[in-house]
Amino acid sequence: MMFQITTPTIKHICCVNRGVQDYELDNVLTILRQENTVLTTLNLCLNSITCNGAYDISKALLNNTVLTSLLLRGNNINDTGAMAIANMLLHNTSLKNLDLGDNHIYSNGVLLICKSLLTNTTLTNLELDGNDINSECILEIAKILQRNTSLLYISVNNSMNNVLFPLLKRNKNYNKCHSNRDTFIEHSKLPNELNVLVNKYVLEMCYWHSMVYH
Repeated sequence: MMFQITTPTIKHICCVNRGVQDYELDNVLTILRQENTVLTTLNLCLNSITCNGAYDISKALLNNTVLTSLLLRGNNINDTGAMAIANMLLHNTSLKNLDLGDNHIYSNGVLLICKSLLTNTTLTNLELDGNDINSECILEIAKILQRNTSLLYISVNNSMNNVLFPLLKRNKNYNKCHSNRDTFIEHSKLPNELNVLVNKYVLEMCYWHSMVYH
């Protein structure tokens, strides 16, 4: 087994780029289900976890109230795994950081994750970059962010991140927001041009949508 952990007092698990597969998650799932668990960070980036592993992790987190960071970047959970995680987010009240970048998730799966933000009020950091997200999905995400009051940072792709950031400005606790992985920008210093860009983009997308579907 990959995870040979016997103590319930472990707070952080970091197993990156170790080829971890779904069947090797049993021990960590047991920890997540324990009532006395103190595990706050689970980092399984760059492994071989599929939608089945994502489902098992999500199920274990339905009633978990301790884990705050779940990092699954660089696996292969696809839309089916995204659906399981989206359902988990409707019930989980502790998770703050979720990294699902580079996971072969398409627009439908990404949108399910984001729609859960209409109910979830604890997630503050969501990374979805490196997945296959189309422009219509970006528009729907923008609409959702206008109604969410807790998210402080979202990453979808390099060209659209700066379009979505201004929609987070009004959220409570929004003192600083990532403009990229290495830089912070004060919300008070965000240029007005970004607000114009958001409005222009939404109008263009609405026009495009009407031309294609009506």
